[in-house]
Amino acid sequence: MSSPEELKSYFDEGLIDQFKSEVSDRAEEVDPSNNEDWFSLTIGWGIAKGLDPENAGMFAIYIRYHTELG
Repeated sequence: MSSPEELKSYFDEGLIDQFKSEVSDRAEEVDPSNNEDWFSLTIGWGIAKGLDPENAGMFAIYIRYHTELG
């Protein structure tokens, strides 16, 4: 498994900031009951932003398990 620093190095800081503003900062709107699978949601968001599925999965691992954003 990659370290958090290695995972983060794969992604542009702007993508992380964009996830924060579009999803994480709006968590109450996105999932008011906290019932959603945020790991899968993050993968889908990454794919929608142009990441291939493998990189979207790595992005989700980084966001979900190594930041306060997921």
